[in-house]
Amino acid sequence: MSEQIESTQEAFEAGASLVHAHVRNDDETPSSDPEKFALLKKGLEKHCPGMIIQFSTGGRPGAGKELGGMSPIGPDMAHAAFAGYGAVGR
Repeated sequence: MSEQIESTQEAFEAGASLVHAHVRNDDETPSSDPEKFALLKKGLEKHCPGMIIQFSTGGRPGAGKELGGMSPIGPDMAHAAFAGYGAVGR
């Protein structure tokens, strides 16, 4: 996660005003763990003050009750992709 914060800070210092972020488990699989999102948000707010933080909600097939695990963290924005749910192209 430190690499993610560092690379986001580099982009912020170069002029980026928004970050779209995901979090992962130790085995690199996608995660919706609110604790991981909270740690990431804390680091981004410290190193990139004023940057808009957009978290992925985990909108992927098989996410189940994990979907939206970042909601209690209160990001500035959230993103959901429902392609795997048959909502796209119909």
